[in-house]
Amino acid sequence: MGADFSRVACRLETGRTHQIRVHLQHLGYPLLGDPHYGAAPAFLDQIAADARLTSVGETWLGRIPTRQALHAASLRFLHPTTGAQMRFSAELPPDLMVLSDVLQGLAVG
Repeated sequence: MGADFSRVACRLETGRTHQIRVHLQHLGYPLLGDPHYGAAPAFLDQIAADARLTSVGETWLGRIPTRQALHAASLRFLHPTTGAQMRFSAELPPDLMVLSDVLQGLAVG
């Protein structure tokens, strides 16, 4: 990531986003886009304003997330009725991919 940003991998025990948000803020690493515990959405606007243009001159401003920069790559829990272990995974969504590229200083097309 860029000099002022870090990508963090965490393992949550409770599955609640509040857990990661408040603990990261306490450690001095507020979650980007978190209006309560972190860097407010206005900060994402500033990143977008400072960002590069693509090679064809279009900005990627509309693809910067306006939400918490938080993603659950995988989830695992016991089904409440059957007790079967359930597992789900998801790739990083497009808006967070754009943000990651921008923070790494890459041109975004």
